[in-house]
Amino acid sequence: MVVNIIELILIGIFTGIITGLTGASGVVIVVPLANLLLNFTIHEAIETSLIIDTIAPLAISATFTINMVI
Repeated sequence: MVVNIIELILIGIFTGIITGLTGASGVVIVVPLANLLLNFTIHEAIETSLIIDTIAPLAISATFTINMVI
């Protein structure tokens, strides 16, 4: 499946703005948008969201550890 990178960037920006203003979880926005706009199945959308929710904290933890902030 080829996904348009522009659509992904726009979904990311939209999600960032909405979650920043409301404090809602990004999953609430990303999963329906991936399902509706990118034609992901609901399982693919949830799977993608879970992978992102796992990778982001690991990257943050590694950054803090490398910079000895912890």
